[in-house]
Amino acid sequence: MQSGALSVISKTKKRNTLISNHNKGFSLIELIVVILFILLIAALLLPNLLDRVKDAKMSAEISEARMATLALQTVLVIDREKEEDTILNRTDIYDIRLTKDGLERVKELTGSPFGTLKEIKIDTNDKIISYKYRTVHGSLVEYMDGAYEVIDLH
Repeated sequence: MQSGALSVISKTKKRNTLISNHNKGFSLIELIVVILFILLIAALLLPNLLDRVKDAKMSAEISEARMATLALQTVLVIDREKEEDTILNRTDIYDIRLTKDGLERVKELTGSPFGTLKEIKIDTNDKIISYKYRTVHGSLVEYMDGAYEVIDLH
């Protein structure tokens, strides 16, 4: 009788061994569910992340345009103190273009790579009314009455 009992115990051990070896990994369904869950989270977070990257780029471009505003205002003050138009080439009282010397002076004042100023408009007191600024990255920023707007972001 003991041999019969031993054979039952032996069969039970073999079955338990087979079952425990089978449960050591993940099933295909479990792996697919986990991958789908990760993809769902990525799909929900990606647009938010891209918006933040765009906002950061816009802030950087506006910051560069603000530096250009300060440098341009300084050039205007220097030009007025000299009482001659050596830095600015005034085509009329409201529309100015920087001369080569003036552009170099603005670049010196910013202390960093400098883009291109276009369509500069000032009033009779040399207060900047508006301009367009092409940044070193190629974005176009418009300054008008104290407000900056990124028109074309690169």
